[in-house]
Amino acid sequence: MGTGSGAVEGEPSRLESTAGSQLASVLQPISSSQVMVSPPTPLRNSRNGVQMLFIFLAALIVKNTHGSVNAEKFVCENFACGQASLSNQTVQYYESIELCRLVCGRYGNLWPIPTETLTLGRMAMEIDPTTVEILIDDDASPESKGYLNDVSKLFLVRLWQGCDLTRAPSTKVQVKIRAKKYDLTLDMDTREAYKLAITTNGRLIEAFIEGDTVYGIRHGLETLLQLTARKESSGKCSVLMLTRAVIRDTPLYKHRGILMDTARNFIPLEDLKRTIDGMGSVKLNVLHWHAVDSHSFPLELKRIPQMSKTGAYSSKETYSVEEQNELIEYAKRRGVRILLEIDSPAHAGNGWTWGPAAGMGEMVLCANKEPWRQYCMQPPCGQMNPINPNLYKVLGEMFKEINERFTTHDLFHLGGDEVKFDCWNSTESIREYLLAKGMGLSTEAFHEFWADFHRKSVEAWDKAVGHSKTNVVLWTSDLTDPHDILNRLDPKRFIIQSWTGSDSEVPHKLIQKGYRLIFSTVDTWYLDHGFWGDTKYHPWSAIYNYMIPAHGDRVLGGEVCMWSEYVDKQSLDMKVWPRSAALAERLWSDPKTIGYGVSGDVNQVEYRLASARDRLIRLGIQPDQIMPRWCYLNQDKC
Repeated sequence: MGTGSGAVEGEPSRLESTAGSQLASVLQPISSSQVMVSPPTPLRNSRNGVQMLFIFLAALIVKNTHGSVNAEKFVCENFACGQASLSNQTVQYYESIELCRLVCGRYGNLWPIPTETLTLGRMAMEIDPTTVEILIDDDASPESKGYLNDVSKLFLVRLWQGCDLTRAPSTKVQVKIRAKKYDLTLDMDTREAYKLAITTNGRLIEAFIEGDTVYGIRHGLETLLQLTARKESSGKCSVLMLTRAVIRDTPLYKHRGILMDTARNFIPLEDLKRTIDGMGSVKLNVLHWHAVDSHSFPLELKRIPQMSKTGAYSSKETYSVEEQNELIEYAKRRGVRILLEIDSPAHAGNGWTWGPAAGMGEMVLCANKEPWRQYCMQPPCGQMNPINPNLYKVLGEMFKEINERFTTHDLFHLGGDEVKFDCWNSTESIREYLLAKGMGLSTEAFHEFWADFHRKSVEAWDKAVGHSKTNVVLWTSDLTDPHDILNRLDPKRFIIQSWTGSDSEVPHKLIQKGYRLIFSTVDTWYLDHGFWGDTKYHPWSAIYNYMIPAHGDRVLGGEVCMWSEYVDKQSLDMKVWPRSAALAERLWSDPKTIGYGVSGDVNQVEYRLASARDRLIRLGIQPDQIMPRWCYLNQDKC
């Protein structure tokens, strides 16, 4: 039996040896008056008696049957799990691959790996997930207690979700949670750090989680869930929890997201929620909602109902105000904020064409114009009309409503890419305006015209929200060329989302000029690639291995992008997952890159990702497969 096999009680493993001093610094007393979150009660197939399973890795004695394996028994050797060989006469085994990896691997089943302190014990005990107590610090505000009650209930449900429990072991679990600061604000400056400690005294497992904020606590509960495992016997299920752990953890990048496009193809609310479930499970924290485009405008706005009435594919393919509010709260309880994007001045067509009938003139030009290749990057065409003052009035009303609903005090996305000058140049009123201003019709003149639109739209935003503190995000484009950008866009106000290629120097030059960046590198982090044209599919390993510049004030993080030209609810899950999970660890932990296919990788990345994939499946997600089943059951042999 190799190093990394489970230790019996009284023999601490290598990773346990420093636990004592760390526990003292993590475990602190909690207020005596507490709120207990009662778990929901599942159906149970009970048996007589109360049983406790303490995983001492009891010896299995088998006869020599050379070359055969026990399909339901797993052994830990050299920090890797595989099926038990019947040729061994004496071997310590585990009754599930998930349990084996929980106590065997250097990082257990954790995803993403913690960034500061990690000490994992080597034993697990069977628990009764229906009797777990979660005690909330009495100092929490009523609003914070409400939030923590909700996230605690989500944790408790997921402990046994899909598990037909067979027994009621006497081992109890008590979880104490508290925050350094009780504040429900979720923005790009929200602190997400947490500390987690697990100790065991007889038949009581105690876990203590302290978060910098309630969102840190939420992440800590997510990690605690990953320190549990299941095993099955005769079709019935048991839940086990690690008996000892010390973790200090904080994300290295503050912006870790998925862009979801719901304009090319409509994505129903339940599918967006399922995506958010997956994001919470891997600690992604931003859903960048590219809600509208020239194709459709499914976002209902009470102030301007014409937008969705004229722009949605149908009355059934819209997001009502109530559904938007529901989605925002749903995401918040999974540690996810929604960053709404209203693309402009290009990518604006359907939904914007009602102006003439309302006596407000043309707010967009070239709408649905042919031949489309001359007037836009993809059909249907549409580009805003910057010289129509009514456009900014409508934008102002839109911005007021968006600000009332979404968290926008610190961040809002105005799109800003793929402007086609031929559209503006083919419009007589635009040409007359530019000539009257003495600007001419040169490329430089159109760049200045474009930049002036952004200045005016930001002014409309500031007027609508009553302040000028919002950071405005724009995509990289001709307007963000490092040679000229300082003359057009203030680095104190604008954040640039870079979708340039991985070999581009543009992001680095923008950072040098003082701009803050969000990375969405087109040839690595675009999830729609490989399904159209000559684009290349980016496997999870490519997403994982792509490293952006070191985190800091100017590198905020990144997003994978799920553009929806070739995806809808039927194909969404397998294109998003588990590749987005690869991004999650890259941006939370920023680990070393991996040599794909190299046996014994120190982070055991592929097998931890397989465990994360299993958890996604329990959430109702249907992720793509990443390895053959035999390889999954026999680590480091493929």
